[in-house]
Amino acid sequence: MFVTIDIGGTNTRLASSSDLESLSKIEKFPTPKNPDELHDKIQDYLKNLSGIKGVAVGVAGIIDRKLRTVVNAPHIPYLRDISVDRIVTLESISPKIVLLENDATLAALAEATKGQGKGFENVAYITISTGVGGALITKEKIPKGRFNQEPGHHIINLDDPFEYKGNSRGTWESYCSGTAFKIRFKIDPAQVLDEKVWADYGFVLAYGINNIHLLWQPDVIILGGSLSKKWDLFSEMMFETLNNLNKLPKPEIRQSTFGDENGLIGGLELMREKLLK
Repeated sequence: MFVTIDIGGTNTRLASSSDLESLSKIEKFPTPKNPDELHDKIQDYLKNLSGIKGVAVGVAGIIDRKLRTVVNAPHIPYLRDISVDRIVTLESISPKIVLLENDATLAALAEATKGQGKGFENVAYITISTGVGGALITKEKIPKGRFNQEPGHHIINLDDPFEYKGNSRGTWESYCSGTAFKIRFKIDPAQVLDEKVWADYGFVLAYGINNIHLLWQPDVIILGGSLSKKWDLFSEMMFETLNNLNKLPKPEIRQSTFGDENGLIGGLELMREKLLK
């Protein structure tokens, strides 16, 4: 049995798989406010499973792959400097079987291998949710760097007047995340149908996507996360703005169709790569 865990800034999801293909026993709960509660909830899930061969943990934060620790998690601050062995305890097998990765990187891997990026060599995935994250997957492989990529932290405005906790001012995340949306527009994005608000959002989103295009040169850019579900409201302005920013050939831009399960699927793909090679 294999277990895949996605610890996001808002919700945590768990699933198991007997074949690294299909998900079963999917559970979801609000991400706890302290490490002990998170650990206990995960252990409650694991104790009902037998013959666990591996666990993949995705966390919304910066990951040190060498030390297997969370360097920083702006939306889950208690995970800062915590080892993956503090998140998941498996006494019966080697702790090296517990894999740690950034949640958006796992989602990117899922999209590149089984989702909207399948068949492309260079796949950029961007999640627009509680935060903004993502990764570039090349030939269905996660980058080999010690730390994960953090495209949401690149700065698009040096003179941003808004305060935004957990990040520098003027970052792409401080404009386009769900957290920033509530600060700037004073309303939950799930409740907004105002075309002007979403046009403003699509305009700024396009500037970050333009930078991803210029820096990473992907064949396709896939947007996922909770705000991507508002595609029909922001995409027209996003595409219009992108077309006006430069005349270089544009990659395809697609909406994720996996929904909230892409991080879990990516966990299975990571275990397939690391445990079955």
